[in-house]
Amino acid sequence: MTAWQPVIDEILLKEGEKYTNHPSDRGGPTKWGITLATLSAARGRQCTAADVQALTRAEAYSIYENLYVMKPGFAQVAQYLPEVAKEVIDTGVNCGQARAAKWLQRALNAFNRGGRDYVDINVDGKVGPATLQSIKGLIAKRGTADANYVLLRALNALQGVHYIMLGEAAQSQEDFMFGWFRNRVQ
Repeated sequence: MTAWQPVIDEILLKEGEKYTNHPSDRGGPTKWGITLATLSAARGRQCTAADVQALTRAEAYSIYENLYVMKPGFAQVAQYLPEVAKEVIDTGVNCGQARAAKWLQRALNAFNRGGRDYVDINVDGKVGPATLQSIKGLIAKRGTADANYVLLRALNALQGVHYIMLGEAAQSQEDFMFGWFRNRVQ
């Protein structure tokens, strides 16, 4: 079993098998949390709502693993901080992989004490060697438990602010606000 299998299983449970096409949901047709656009990207062709309706759990799992764990580099984070990796994977599903990576990078920069503990990294939404080096620097300075605890708090704070801003920008997004905070901001 991989470090991210339980988190993908949890995401699939949260998102549910039911096909939806809520008028306020910007993602449009969705099943297992996989939107029409995501399914089209994963399959490399334009899909239809019927394709979304027919989506299997196995294919949804594969899409999450490929597009939300491996591609953004979150599997590498799991080597050092498995709980933080779980958070950025889940956040990536709900808010976008690049946004989740940028929040991680911003938090790492904020915790380096002006570059005294480790260098600032480019906030580019791509988890690579520099981001991993910063994670190692934070762990070296603060220890694994504290690095994990504080990064999780920072990531959830940024995610919560993001949701509030979505609701303020478009009242239709308030349809999802309570659920986002209940299920996504821990």
